[in-house]
Amino acid sequence: MKDINWRRYKFQLLLLLLAGGGGALLRFGGRWGHAAEGIGEALIIAGILGLTVDGYIKEHLLEEASRDIAKYVWGYRLPTEVRKRFEDLMLTKRVTRGFHLHYELSPINATPGKVLVETTLTYQTQNIGNEVLPYRRRFYQQKYFSPCFLELRCISSDTNGNYYIGPKELSEQLKSQEGSSEIGVATREIKLLPYDSLSNPQYEFKARWTLVCPDDYSDFFVLDESPTIGVLITAEYPDEFEFEGPSPATQVKGWNYPRVFFANEQITVHWRKKRN
Repeated sequence: MKDINWRRYKFQLLLLLLAGGGGALLRFGGRWGHAAEGIGEALIIAGILGLTVDGYIKEHLLEEASRDIAKYVWGYRLPTEVRKRFEDLMLTKRVTRGFHLHYELSPINATPGKVLVETTLTYQTQNIGNEVLPYRRRFYQQKYFSPCFLELRCISSDTNGNYYIGPKELSEQLKSQEGSSEIGVATREIKLLPYDSLSNPQYEFKARWTLVCPDDYSDFFVLDESPTIGVLITAEYPDEFEFEGPSPATQVKGWNYPRVFFANEQITVHWRKKRN
């Protein structure tokens, strides 16, 4: 469990007491003259500024300073494009964890050369910034593969973050895309609370869909628009098939990558019937 930043909350409490003391001086300090009223007004202004503008200014200055010193931290001689990638990583406000992509292959007897591929994706998202972040994700598939979206779900300790979108509602989203070669569905937009808040909110997402693919095919998946820490790929398939991940398997029908993936990186898997 992440440690709570008690120093921050104590400082905010002090600012509230400061503003409250100023209000008390304005209300009851008339007997001591205008000086007391002036002090009361100053205390209220200081408390309000500390609770609002001060936090924003500090975060803005930190972001600007991070951009200015990033090229010295990561190497002044690095190409601009490389430095920009590191700067974006330093300033990220959201990370993805526990990314698990599971494939289940079933041959279609009525259509030789085709398999039904059911894919289940689960992952957690954390807002590591100081402000609430809106979050919504879309999932796209080529219409050629007859995609069927089964569910989109979020299970969260934040009651405002929970939702379930079933096949009927997902089908409604697709009706306006009938003439497109690429179709997609979207989750509901939720507000991600900062992870270091008092509630330490958890957000776990799940998506599930099926495709009709060739029995010899490479499938790729684009990761989230935030850094992803750790990727696990698992698969279930008939004995006459073989399944390959991006690298040699680390367990039975499983491929684990405990590293950091940059935003929008891509992972690729391949399946085919075993050769004689």
